[in-house]
Amino acid sequence: MALFKFRIYDFHDKQVIENGDVCFIPFGDFGTFYLAIETAEVTITSFRSYVLFDSEDLPHECTKVFLSDGSFVFATNKFETFEKNYTENYIPLFKED
Repeated sequence: MALFKFRIYDFHDKQVIENGDVCFIPFGDFGTFYLAIETAEVTITSFRSYVLFDSEDLPHECTKVFLSDGSFVFATNKFETFEKNYTENYIPLFKED
């Protein structure tokens, strides 16, 4: 298929060694990152509007995106913008020529 890329909120990780294993511990406020999913492997199953609160309790409207592997991510776009991107750029990846 193809890659579908969008921006998400996530934490930076700090790497620490505990009992000989490398562990990743989130720290700081949410940062913005790009996520690309290979549509042949993972698909978007649903999405809904959501609000994240930072360390100062300030709200950030975003979209909670559920993936076919059972995980979810927080897209930085509000619902309407994400829906437009989904409709115009994601759905066409599945249409046969």
